[in-house]
Amino acid sequence: MIIQNCFHKYNVALVTIMQINKLTVILAVSICFGSLWNSKLENGFEALRIYDYFKAKQLFEKSIKNHPSGACYGLSSIYSRNDNPFYNMDTAYVYVLKSEGAFRPSKEKEKQTLSKLNVTEVAIAELKAFIQQKAFEVAKQKNTLESLNHYIAFYSIAGQVKEAIRLRNQMAYSIAVKKDDYRDYRYFMETYPDAEQVKEAQEHYEERLYSELTKGNSLKSYEDFIAQHLQSPFLKEAENAIYGLSTDKGTIESYHAFIKKYPKNHNVETAWHNLYALYTSDYKPERIARFRIDFPDYPFLETVTKDLELSTVHFYKCRENNHYGFIDSTGEIRISCIYDWAENFSEGLAAVGLNGKAGFINKSGITVVPIMYDEVDSYVNGFALVKQNGKNGLVNKAGKLLLPLELEDVFNFSEGLAAIIRNGKYGYINQWGTIVINPQFTKAGDFNGGLAFIEKEGKWGYINQKGEVVIPCKFDWADNFEEGIARVSYLQKYGLINAKGEVLTAFEFDKMNKFSENLCLVVKEGKYGFIDREGKPVIPLEYDYSNDVSLSEGFQDGLFKAEKNKKQGLINTEGQLVIPRDFDAIANYSENYAAIQKKGKWGYIDRKLKLQIPCHYESAGPFKEGLARVRKNDKYGFIDTNGKMVIPFEYDEADHFKNGFSIVFKDGKYGIIDTQNMLIIPLEMDEIKPVEEGLLEFTKQEKFAYFKLTARQYIWKEQHF
Repeated sequence: MIIQNCFHKYNVALVTIMQINKLTVILAVSICFGSLWNSKLENGFEALRIYDYFKAKQLFEKSIKNHPSGACYGLSSIYSRNDNPFYNMDTAYVYVLKSEGAFRPSKEKEKQTLSKLNVTEVAIAELKAFIQQKAFEVAKQKNTLESLNHYIAFYSIAGQVKEAIRLRNQMAYSIAVKKDDYRDYRYFMETYPDAEQVKEAQEHYEERLYSELTKGNSLKSYEDFIAQHLQSPFLKEAENAIYGLSTDKGTIESYHAFIKKYPKNHNVETAWHNLYALYTSDYKPERIARFRIDFPDYPFLETVTKDLELSTVHFYKCRENNHYGFIDSTGEIRISCIYDWAENFSEGLAAVGLNGKAGFINKSGITVVPIMYDEVDSYVNGFALVKQNGKNGLVNKAGKLLLPLELEDVFNFSEGLAAIIRNGKYGYINQWGTIVINPQFTKAGDFNGGLAFIEKEGKWGYINQKGEVVIPCKFDWADNFEEGIARVSYLQKYGLINAKGEVLTAFEFDKMNKFSENLCLVVKEGKYGFIDREGKPVIPLEYDYSNDVSLSEGFQDGLFKAEKNKKQGLINTEGQLVIPRDFDAIANYSENYAAIQKKGKWGYIDRKLKLQIPCHYESAGPFKEGLARVRKNDKYGFIDTNGKMVIPFEYDEADHFKNGFSIVFKDGKYGIIDTQNMLIIPLEMDEIKPVEEGLLEFTKQEKFAYFKLTARQYIWKEQHF
């Protein structure tokens, strides 16, 4: 019963002081037996039991000589508790280590005596672990380099040291990052050479060192950096800066001056290629020949000779071993297959990809625009869109970036200006990359006749090429000008204005299409008609507007659908009913025949409105080269102008005939037939698409080939095609 009471009282004490682990409970049990051994050590544990820390401490200190392990264990217990003035985890740790060190060589009789007090090797180890953990928690709570460094040094054998080192290194690195100075990164690497952040710190160090020493952004600062830091990973960056500053004008003269002044710069070759590209931008043979005379020191003169030949040769992308290159029209490989991907040539240059980056090469295989961008578009009118880190820019034929990569988008040039988006606003640049109209609009269009639509504060108007608003922003919507006329919307209704902003029609239409053969389809209250470019009615609004009419592409050969009461005919540009409204649907004439629909079936009438081919078909297309594609039972075939079935209904899809050939689709595969339904190409292709007139690209099982249709032969096949 005495022992049980001791257990109960001590457990209650545990809750009130610091919830010390089961180690202290064991200690309490040993104290309960203290009366069995009348000694200073035993009395010390008895004093500890009743929280008489001063007496316990004195008794333990006096017992160290005779019972070093037990006394040190008791002292460690006192110093590890935070409910007395002696609380000190470091001192507790010193004593528990002494207890551990003294226990092992103790005589067996001493160990037995200590065991009765529950001072065992296991108990000592548990107390040591407890102190190590608590000290670690204190160090983490203080959360300073000093506290963590002290723990690492003082508790060097603790299991938590590895984590303390990790936290210390992380904290030290965070401090360096916050200061973001190359000196602090260097101090971190020198002080903590084994930290996992050293590699990252090294990168930041090199970056900040480079930034600090070249912050003047002068040619001299970059020249000095290169001279003093030959091993820097930013060596090429410095050379690039020298190259950029020296050639910022993007002229032939600036490239040549750079080459002469910095012959060892790794951009010299690129400078030569850019100079050559600018000089020969029109890709004319006479200009290429003249280059040799003006620049005899050009180190790649063989390319000049080669380009004289290549200027008239067509190139097509090819693939070998999953890498891309280019062949000519004979199938000969002209540029080796070394790229991860490639697009066909446009304006003498082709987009290519390598190692996740994109750039451009010319027909000699020379890199004109460095392969450094995330994405590129093909050249159009001498410029190409490039993207990096989600931002866009434009490069010219020399690969010169016309403005920093800071744009969300860049559009095509029109009348010498291109719309751009920066920070969500539209503006314009000229062909030299200079921003001539600051980004300030929420929308902007192409210039036509010196005017472009813009949107500002929810309203639309027009500006001139100086950025001046010449037609006030008062419309709900506006379109580009075409031949001096633009469609606009005001109060949710459509009308026309001229370049002076004068209203040509009242704002009364619900819909207004683009002009077709100088007539504009307008819709009002479900009826449609046509107005001319002066806004005058030409064809009254008396026809029923429908989706079928909406999808029409305007007048074709002077005719357009006229629909009333779900019946269709054809009217001419004067509004005269050329074909009566007797049909469910009608298509425009092709080769003197028009497809018509009655009771859900299609047939054909001639110019005299005579039904020449009965309405037997589910669909009917225009006549091309004397044959029309028709469908029956969900299969396509072809008939001639007499209605004779020339090619039976056996294809799932079929294109119109062109130059005597049609691409057909059956059972998931493509092929090519002639007008006699002879398979020129078997039905085994996954895709067939035109490359240029008479040349097709076939894809089969992820392999591709080129086929010369007129010669009926392949010019190149990928391996295993």
